[in-house]
Amino acid sequence: MFELNLKYETSQQTDIEQSVLMDNIFNYIKKEYQILERTDHKIVVTFNTGSGLLWMSRSKQTRTIKDGRFDVGEAKITFTYYLDILPDIIFISIGILLGVFADSRAFMLPILPTVMLIFRIRALRTSSRDILWGITSNSTQPITTKFKSIRFDREKV
Repeated sequence: MFELNLKYETSQQTDIEQSVLMDNIFNYIKKEYQILERTDHKIVVTFNTGSGLLWMSRSKQTRTIKDGRFDVGEAKITFTYYLDILPDIIFISIGILLGVFADSRAFMLPILPTVMLIFRIRALRTSSRDILWGITSNSTQPITTKFKSIRFDREKV
């Protein structure tokens, strides 16, 4: 399937031992996520569709990270996740094209999807920070989130 993804990384320095950190990740995410792969340094997860992504409220859907990867290194945990923006871009583009070729009032159509896309980006950023905070709750180090890249297909997680 064709996708347009924004790749983000949320990371935090930590003084928690690596094996304890991997157990914390596993215990924190096992309720809502399926674990696709687990090694000594990496856990790959996807949202557990059996827990009702389709039936949950729109606000919870907006804050739910669909899949991602936890990498645990020496004194650092990194959570990489993707945001598919292709449907938003298509809807915004249709509104712009209608404004150019049909009626100038149609330029108002892309405003709401653009605002919702920005809100979704910020909500997922907050969710990723909350996940790391839940995993490393006794760490006092700051959590950083960085935009990494735009991809037209998802690299192997």
